[in-house]
Amino acid sequence: MHKLAITLLILHTIAQIAVGQDVDKAGTTSQQARLRLCYEIADTSNNVDTVIKYTSEGIMLCTEKDSSILAKLYQYAGWASCYSEKYDDAITLYQKAIAIYEKMEQYGSMCVCYSNMSQCHFGLNNTTETWKCLYNSLKMAQKSGDTATICNCYNEIANMYIENDMFVQAQETAHKSLKLSTMTNNYGEMGNSASLLSLTYNNDDTTNIKTGIHWGRLAESYIGRIVDFDGYYDARLIDTYCNLITLYTRLRENTGAKRYADSVAYYYGKITEYSKNNDIPDAEYWTSISLIQLKYAQQDYNGALSELDNVLKMTHQQGYSYYDNIIYELLYKTYQKIGDHYNAYKYIELYKQINRKKINAQAAAEAAAFDARTSVEHENEMLLYERKLADTELESSRQHFQKIATAVSICIAAISVIIIVIILMLRNARKTNEKLSMHREEIKAQNEMILNEKEILADKHKKILQSMTYARRIQLATICSDHELQTVFPGAMAYYQPRELVSGDWYWAAGIGRKKILAVGGSARHGVPGALVAMITLNTLKDTMGQLSPMSPVSPVAILRTVQSKLPTAALSNDAGVSLCVFVRNRIKFASINQNAMLIKDGQPIVMKGNQTDDTNYDIHDGDFVIAYSASTRREMLSITQQTDNFCITLSTMQPAEQRKTIDDILAKRRQSEDVTAVSVRITTET
Repeated sequence: MHKLAITLLILHTIAQIAVGQDVDKAGTTSQQARLRLCYEIADTSNNVDTVIKYTSEGIMLCTEKDSSILAKLYQYAGWASCYSEKYDDAITLYQKAIAIYEKMEQYGSMCVCYSNMSQCHFGLNNTTETWKCLYNSLKMAQKSGDTATICNCYNEIANMYIENDMFVQAQETAHKSLKLSTMTNNYGEMGNSASLLSLTYNNDDTTNIKTGIHWGRLAESYIGRIVDFDGYYDARLIDTYCNLITLYTRLRENTGAKRYADSVAYYYGKITEYSKNNDIPDAEYWTSISLIQLKYAQQDYNGALSELDNVLKMTHQQGYSYYDNIIYELLYKTYQKIGDHYNAYKYIELYKQINRKKINAQAAAEAAAFDARTSVEHENEMLLYERKLADTELESSRQHFQKIATAVSICIAAISVIIIVIILMLRNARKTNEKLSMHREEIKAQNEMILNEKEILADKHKKILQSMTYARRIQLATICSDHELQTVFPGAMAYYQPRELVSGDWYWAAGIGRKKILAVGGSARHGVPGALVAMITLNTLKDTMGQLSPMSPVSPVAILRTVQSKLPTAALSNDAGVSLCVFVRNRIKFASINQNAMLIKDGQPIVMKGNQTDDTNYDIHDGDFVIAYSASTRREMLSITQQTDNFCITLSTMQPAEQRKTIDDILAKRRQSEDVTAVSVRITTET
């Protein structure tokens, strides 16, 4: 094996040298030979830059007869772009490869491309397209008829369900894969399916935990029977060991039986030994988490606490938050066991915050998965319907032809005994009738087509409206409610009027100790793009604010800097705006991004502007009036009133209900062109 590896390495190096020296010299090597060298290097290399270089060269050398090689080169280039996190480029390359594979009816290769595209969309946080690619991958696998490929697609879908805590759907999908792989004795996919099933039993019920252990041990048994073991199954085996440790730890906590702690120790030894002898990604995290659970199972809570602190520091230093929910839950339980209720409460709140985020993400994922699945099923139904329609039309044409042929034969037999004049008259009449019949059939077919298209359009419109309505409910659940606003700022008024069903604007209010926070933001876009940017910005702000303690100082500028650093490039490029007011005693600390707010003191307007370096402070007293609004609201009001300062002064003299009615009256003058969001707060002793 070592000699073979060395030989392949030497051949690969020689090929790279040959291409590097000769491919660039026109005439030294034939076009087909150069194309073959580029293809072989791209096929065997794991270096991203090498793959990009030689796929680009190979694509330029391809001709019409090289379509199979061209599709492969597009696929390899897509892999390199995806690995480099250039997801949009990767998606374009995979789509080109799919178009070629579709012409050649290579469904297995199309399946791989769709699966890889799902990873690109996942990197772009495009949940809908991620699910759609996964289900298209499954559809192509089913067309290919390859059982192993179908099982792998089912397992990828089940794994995505688990990532979004959709355990019931994950169980159904993993069972399908297990049933199919069992029929073909494919131990790799059987182990994969059983491992995924063990992850779906996530309740604290003892029977549920034991069921999860049963599937985990089956996965261990199946993976142990694999002949051609590779890095993928290394990682799957470590996943299985870690999940068994988690399940036995929970069983030990539920029952108190020491034998379950011994089981945890046994699998911890397995992980430690296996990680030393194999190159396992993130082995130090897996080992540390498993050691913590071992100490917890052995009731060594001080030891578990020390290890937990080390792991938490290590993961946060490296910006790795995947294990935070596990660590916070163990910290909460450990502090509770040793009687430190203050820290126990602290970490259970952090654990709840992560779970609340996962609940919102799960709702979006469930909607996207349902839409993708129904979309693919609808496409399959349409293809089946079109095939049946074509068969029906073919049979109808054949019968029609037979009828015409019979009629012609009878006419010929009859015409043979009739004089030529009568024959000509009958022939003309027959032709006229045929033309009329054809016109009637054409009109009928056109009417049926119009009705069918109308039904399809109505169905699509209904589904789009349902999806948008559901998205609006999710968005309304995310922003601050009137009750929450009134709790923080008694007598405040919030006006929230999206231009469409979903909005690029948002507002939020919260209290941290004696400090009160008011934030209003918006996106330069409307509809779904603006709503996505708004959701990302608001959730990032909430996450940043959630890390502050009641006693810590609150700096709006520092908070907005943190929010900007966490926002993805897509959100920043949409000019997302935020105004952040922190009410502390008789002052307002203010900072903003791309928008302002207004303070009315003694009937005079003061525009509150934020800068990028320091907090801007404003003194406030009883009776002062603060109104924060999004940039789109300012544009809308300027286009109608031309005098926003006077309009804000007028609002400051009104009660909340009158303020809302006044804005309604202004907007009623013409069709709304922007999202409108404004929050007003009157300063009182309670503020």
